[in-house]
Amino acid sequence: MATRYDDAITFTGPVTFTGSVTTTPSSPASASFMVKRWVSGAITQANLVGAQASQSVAVPGTFPTNVVPLGAYLVTTADTTSSSGDTTSLTASLGVSGSTQGYLAAGLNLIGAGAGRRMNLAGTILGGFRGVDSLLLTLTATGGSPDLADISALAIRVVVLYVEVSAET
Repeated sequence: MATRYDDAITFTGPVTFTGSVTTTPSSPASASFMVKRWVSGAITQANLVGAQASQSVAVPGTFPTNVVPLGAYLVTTADTTSSSGDTTSLTASLGVSGSTQGYLAAGLNLIGAGAGRRMNLAGTILGGFRGVDSLLLTLTATGGSPDLADISALAIRVVVLYVEVSAET
């Protein structure tokens, strides 16, 4: 028989549960107060159109609705390179139509940065309620004659940390 504790219990070290754990709501995965993480599909150089210096790419995957985004970052899984000295920098921002830096402002140069997490400046619409967003990753090349066709080994995933918002009734 399970023991019921009506008072709060504070654990000061690691805790291991050998059975099931009941929470309110019934599952931490559906709890509206928990910070969750969304990871997009990959964006590669195949998503880029050449003969231009900047392009907004629809982020693959179904972004959740009715959320408050708390933060975002990029994960690169390859060392992005440029095949031309005319394109020396590639920056990325994350947002939505009309606010391309809403989730993540443009920042560090992705060319030669290696694989790993990439955090730029915080976006301008973080912390507010978002009903339905279609995320856009805007990639901007710079240099003497920048061209997205010069970019190779591009492999980016978008990560957004958020809280779901349920009805206020």
